[in-house]
Parts: sequence; structure tokens; C-alpha cells
Amino acid sequence: MNETHELPINLVGLVVSTTPQNQQKLRTALDQFEGAEIHYMDNGKCVLTVEQLNPKTRLADVITDINNIPGVLSTAIAYHHFDNYLTNQEQPL
Repeated sequence: MNETHELPINLVGLVVSTTPQNQQKLRTALDQFEGAEIHYMDNGKCVLTVEQLNPKTRLADVITDINNIPGVLSTAIAYHHFDNYLTNQEQPL
């Protein structure tokens, strides 16, 4: 029997750059994104992960929205992970 889960994991790690003066505004804006978690922020650099919690929301659109936050200078993808939760899957021969 195959064990599957309904929703896959789709996770992206981002580095977002802003000016040090806009850092708090960036933090406030990022806190509004579902699935976003800030791991580090200093001197205008922000490292965060965004997990796709809603299958109707594309991560590419979320990245674009983050890049369009006023004061953001750049957004770079540092990591991407996709896991469709197919575990113990038996493949027919």
C-alpha cells in the first residue's frame, strides 16, 4: 500500500535586500505573508523561508510580491525544496 499525503511541501529560501533604514518596514511587510518565516535580519539583509501553505498560491507570485515591497532592492532565491510526500511507494515493474 502506498502512503501519500494530501499536500506536498514546497519551500523556498530567500535573501531579500533593503537599506538598513527600511529594515523594520520590510519586517512588518514580510510578517503579512502566509508561510513566511524570517530567520535572520541585519544591516538591510533578510534571510527567510516561505512555505506554500495554500496550493492555489504560487510561490513565484509570492516572490514577485516580496520583490515589489516598497524599499526592497533585490530578492534572490537561495534554496528551493519540493517534496511530494510519496513515501514507501512501490513502483510496478
